[in-house]
Amino acid sequence: MKKKAAIYARVSTDRQEYQRQIKELQSFAERSNMEVKYVFEEKQSGFNSERPEYNKLMALTKEDIDIVLLWELSRLSRKSIEIQSDIEKLTSKGINVYIHNKSLYTLDEQGNINPTTKLIISIVATIAEDEVRTSKQRSKSARQQYIINEGRSYTSHAPYGYTLKNKKLFINEKEANLVRRVYQLCIDGYSIYGIAVLLNSEGLRTRANVLWTQATINSMFKNTVYIGKPKYCISSVRRTSKVFTRQYSRKVLEYVTLDRPELAIISEAIYDKAAEERKKRRHRSLAIDIQPYLLQHLFKCPDCNRYYTFDRTTKRQKYKCARKYDKTVEKPTCQSPALERERVEFMIWESVKYYCIETMANTRKEEQQLPLLEEIDALKAKIENIDNMKQKIVKKAEIIVTAAIDLKIHYSNMPELYNKKMEEVDKLNKEAIKLDYERKRYKSQIENAKSQIDAINNVKDMSQYLKDVDFDTKYNLLHEVVDVILPYGTKDNCFLLEVRLKTGLKYYIGYYPIRAYYIQFLPSKGNYFVGEERSGYLEIINAKSCEHISLETEMKKYTIVEYINQMDIPANRYPALPYRLKKRDKFLKDMLQGYSKEQLLEMLQ
Repeated sequence: MKKKAAIYARVSTDRQEYQRQIKELQSFAERSNMEVKYVFEEKQSGFNSERPEYNKLMALTKEDIDIVLLWELSRLSRKSIEIQSDIEKLTSKGINVYIHNKSLYTLDEQGNINPTTKLIISIVATIAEDEVRTSKQRSKSARQQYIINEGRSYTSHAPYGYTLKNKKLFINEKEANLVRRVYQLCIDGYSIYGIAVLLNSEGLRTRANVLWTQATINSMFKNTVYIGKPKYCISSVRRTSKVFTRQYSRKVLEYVTLDRPELAIISEAIYDKAAEERKKRRHRSLAIDIQPYLLQHLFKCPDCNRYYTFDRTTKRQKYKCARKYDKTVEKPTCQSPALERERVEFMIWESVKYYCIETMANTRKEEQQLPLLEEIDALKAKIENIDNMKQKIVKKAEIIVTAAIDLKIHYSNMPELYNKKMEEVDKLNKEAIKLDYERKRYKSQIENAKSQIDAINNVKDMSQYLKDVDFDTKYNLLHEVVDVILPYGTKDNCFLLEVRLKTGLKYYIGYYPIRAYYIQFLPSKGNYFVGEERSGYLEIINAKSCEHISLETEMKKYTIVEYINQMDIPANRYPALPYRLKKRDKFLKDMLQGYSKEQLLEMLQ
């Protein structure tokens, strides 16, 4: 009976070919009376653990295959500890592994682990990983020598103002003239934003034929290559966040400043003068007594996720999305509205007072605390799981240390084997450190949840401070309570504000600027708003079901205008700014419905 086999072939780059590996292994399988059921082939680095074909191979069971055929051990992985772990996983399933270039099997004919083979695999894997590291270091060292001593380009992408030819940088005079102009504009008093707007208004574009932005201009001011002293990174570390499929952002640990006077586009005096001017403008606002706006960093655009800025230039000062009105952005993608300052500040302050004191403190405490308590329980479970994982790592490290001691005793003439095993222990220690970091992070989240519970319990004590408070007190209280405010608007001059408090409570404010009142209400299972759709949903009784006296319900979708109009009932109405309450206001009559004169005067105090 033929044995079922799987072939795994891997190369690191597109320039390498794995067809020869597959053909050789297929020939071996045919000679050994094996039937190849699976062929896994991929072009991925052995240091990358996220390999689709590799994951498929490791998911196979004894029912699927009897043996895995490898061209060489490093095809499975480049990391010694991962190779040994993968071999152990496969053999524990009863799957044999054959390494072609060493003619080694991990299991004998009876299906037992071969201890000699296991030791050889450990040694070969460790040596292979060390060879890769050495090769990379030699290649990196040679490249650095070419760049530092022979004048090669320090970057594979030429900065603006330069052209890359034959791995060397040359000044591009057309672009260099624009670089000189940008620096001169800065010295003449233009801000970074002003420079970007000026270049775009003249129809000038970047090398990629897109609009100039503040970030692009700012990077030009920070690049020392323009004075003939480029900074070349010689040491960096990969960040944890992945940017692209096979590219990661890196943090520079060490760099050298190269001396390339032939690359100088501007003088050091101009570079320093521009830096001095930018520094002056950065601190210019400190000399002017400008009061911060009340809802600073609370409004956030639901489309581009940027905080609102404050426009003091118009008669009616407004909050508005920073990106929507940014002239350095080619096409605004957000639909967020500009909001009149006085009106929204009044509504937010009054609604926060109402919900924080009356609703939250009296009737919704337990309801708000419940999800926080559940979150704390979930985080504690994660911490317990981390503790279990750490115990496993400690046990694994103990096993490796024992193996290292045995190697030192029986192979005293090969001290490098002992050292490699201890390096594996160091890696496990690093994993344990990462788990400790995760544990601390979860602990911090638990403390944060507990502080939210404390905020809910203590919010009733704030009531004594909310009468006749000054601006600073209002500002501090709002920023302690409000997490974010998401504004939505329509062409009909109708607005909906989604207010989220740090205690977890969420509510809505709807208003028309021409009306003498606004509405505010809480969401529920049968009443909620979906920001991505810009639509509100209300639970209504199905009209057809009424004929059979059956109260079946359905969720009906409404536009922003329709949703606000549906919720515009006397119970949800609150008076707007006092100065808008005039007899000639045609909506005053509607606003007064449901309120006595005494109640209205009390609310306006």
